[in-house]
Amino acid sequence: MQLKVGELAKHTGLTVRTLHHYDEIGVLRPSARSDGGYRLYNSTDVARLHGIQALRHLGIGLKEIRSMLSGSGPSMPGIVDKQLEALDREIANATELRARLRLLQSKLSEGTQPAMEDWLASLSLMSTYGKYFTAAELKKIFDNWKLVKDEWPPLLQAVRQAMNRGVPTDSVEIQPLVRDWTDLMVRWMEGDLELMSRWGRMHEREPGARTKEAPDLATIHYMQKAIDTRMAVLCRHFDMTQLARIGTVDRDAWRELSRAVRGLIQRKASIDGRAARTQVKRWRALLDALTLGDVDMQRQMTIAFRDEPLLRPTALLEPPVRDYLMRTHAALETQAA
Repeated sequence: MQLKVGELAKHTGLTVRTLHHYDEIGVLRPSARSDGGYRLYNSTDVARLHGIQALRHLGIGLKEIRSMLSGSGPSMPGIVDKQLEALDREIANATELRARLRLLQSKLSEGTQPAMEDWLASLSLMSTYGKYFTAAELKKIFDNWKLVKDEWPPLLQAVRQAMNRGVPTDSVEIQPLVRDWTDLMVRWMEGDLELMSRWGRMHEREPGARTKEAPDLATIHYMQKAIDTRMAVLCRHFDMTQLARIGTVDRDAWRELSRAVRGLIQRKASIDGRAARTQVKRWRALLDALTLGDVDMQRQMTIAFRDEPLLRPTALLEPPVRDYLMRTHAALETQAA
């Protein structure tokens, strides 16, 4: 099958003038001509034209393309591979842009039309955030912020008060605040330690990223030292893979468990009774949620919070409650044996 220049132009969306130009400069010469002198293109010519257009879309000039297609350049499969790579990049960029536009649309739908200074501030922030996070990650961060934003102000106030009083970052006293700080970050970033690390780097390096809700650098550095102290203790008992698997803490559920067990202790309820067994089941379910069902890790937690003075003030259960549950659990295991 052979196509005249007008037919090829119609099929490809190129102009006849463009095809004539390709012929004149030697980039694409037709393989034959009709008796009337019309240019005729066969399948090989069309394949070459595909290669030319692919390279043009990659930003390569016609002179370089002519050299590449003379035999010293890439093969047609190589050209198609390059075109696919370029399309993949374009698709990824378009997908990312669409996600960012969706994010902007969502923010705009929350209120009235922003003033110019609001637009400028948002553009600056989005530009800064874009260096560190994808649109999907930013959506997660912004959406989850609504869940924790009310807890930050009182926590920041408590941390600043501790700083002003000169509470050492390696002291037992600061550890409950460290626990609350890390728990809040874990819930906010859905336990993604790498995401948390990037968030910290951004606030360290980008002054423009620090909104009015964000802690100042002095507070961040103070808490980071305290967190490092806690992590050093935890790493005596767990590796980083285990720590990354720790789930979010349902504080309300743990408080309710503690309240219920304190009631049993006050009533001097038997550890063999139904009420005690019920609370042990709740306790085991909460531990499973916290450790993703890792029994060995649960055992390591018990040892760590028993043996490390720095961790004891941050235990989810006070010692009498934990001891009651452990005695009940031991009694149940004995009965099962």
